[in-house]
Amino acid sequence: MKNVRTSSILPVDLNALIYMDYMAISEFFSLLGDSAKSEEFSQKAAKLKVYFLKLMIYPLDLLKPNT
Repeated sequence: MKNVRTSSILPVDLNALIYMDYMAISEFFSLLGDSAKSEEFSQKAAKLKVYFLKLMIYPLDLLKPNT
């Protein structure tokens, strides 16, 4: 167990839940007719998705050997 490095594990599930929350809040504001707030949360979700894909799904730079 000395070789287990849990600090290297990224919280994928938490980020997915935050993304879903942003989208739900965006839809909620859309239903209320507040398009500005709806767009604000839609943009937050979009930014989180980009970061999520870059850092957690496609970390190609992290997979390159050190030279």
